[in-house]
Amino acid sequence: MTTISQIVRILFYNAIFVGLGSYVIRNFFHTQYDSVIFVLLLLGIVIFDSIIDKKKLSNYGLKKPTTNDIKFALIIFALFFPVSIASRVLFPDFDAMYAPNLGLNYSNILQFLIFIVPIAVLIEEIGVRSLFQSKIFSIFGSRLAIYATIINFTLLHFSWFFSLNLTNFLIVLGTVFAYSIFIAFLFDRTKNILATFLVHILLNAISSLQILFHINNQVFYELILWSAWGIYFILLAPLAVDFLKSAFNLLKLSKKRTVENLSGKISLVLLSVFSLLVIIFMRYFL
Repeated sequence: MTTISQIVRILFYNAIFVGLGSYVIRNFFHTQYDSVIFVLLLLGIVIFDSIIDKKKLSNYGLKKPTTNDIKFALIIFALFFPVSIASRVLFPDFDAMYAPNLGLNYSNILQFLIFIVPIAVLIEEIGVRSLFQSKIFSIFGSRLAIYATIINFTLLHFSWFFSLNLTNFLIVLGTVFAYSIFIAFLFDRTKNILATFLVHILLNAISSLQILFHINNQVFYELILWSAWGIYFILLAPLAVDFLKSAFNLLKLSKKRTVENLSGKISLVLLSVFSLLVIIFMRYFL
């Protein structure tokens, strides 16, 4: 009964995070600070859940990062380079399609980087790490928590299907899938959302600048950006690979929790794909 209660709560929290929360806030508050209210809502849910389960907030990744947490985040960030440069080279027209959907341009770049990006990243990290990966970890362990989180977070971006063509949509899904692998392993190792927040915000900020340079034909600035990121990758790639190897080894050594009963398997599948179900529901029924 306890496990069922936990799963129901995770699904409820995930539904709020994926869209129901923002839908309610948007329709009842009508303010320019909807995203800030959303952050407070998610933090309130974390506190609510910690009280019910009598757990410390550190169990949800809300704790002071250690020096190693920051170091691991900066190391993992190097691995985003090959995925990003591959997308840029193979699909050069993608940025011109992507920027209008984000509302990204030079007139709002400061607001975008200082306010919009940090708030959006904080929302994702609380929703995905504190209220999803942490919760699933407590039920199914590291291995299944990582798998479910990667799938769920990737499908969370399915909403792009309705505004991009198929090729660009697959680019989004593929790159997010690769990124989510790195961040899921980082959180499993650090159990700290400030570490994942750091690497996530670095990625979004640099990607935003790269997109602006590209769509405005500022070849020199874009070349400088890619060169600096490439050098960073070359210098830290060995450490990043070692980190992933050690993470995989720790995963193998960790106690493996198998899901033998049918209800447990169905629950795990539902948790993995639930964000997609919420997106489809909101698209056609709200």
